[in-house]
Amino acid sequence: MIISDIFCYIPFEIVVLFKNLTMHTLRLRVDNKIYKNLMWFLNRFSVDEIHIEEDTDMFISTKQYLEKELNTIVEGKAKFISVKQLDEDLEAILKSHED
Repeated sequence: MIISDIFCYIPFEIVVLFKNLTMHTLRLRVDNKIYKNLMWFLNRFSVDEIHIEEDTDMFISTKQYLEKELNTIVEGKAKFISVKQLDEDLEAILKSHED
C-alpha cells in the first residue's frame, strides 16, 4: 500500500488540535461548501480549547519527498547499506576532512 493511497492532499485539509492533558489530532477533508461555516464554528473556541493548523508548504514538500522515498522502497528500487558499511563510509568522510 502506498501512502498517497491513504492520505492525499486536499487544499482545505486542516488539522485540529484539542489542548488539554491529552492532545488529540483530527485530520479533516472539508468540502468547499461548508469550509467557511466550519471555520466560523471552530473559531468560536478559545485558543486554549482548540488550535487549527493548516498544512504549510514545508509540510507538503516533506510529505511529497517521503511519499517518493516510500514508493522507491515499495517498488524495490531502493538501495540499502548495512550499519557497518555506513560506519565505514562516515569514517572515510571524517578522515577526508581532517587534513
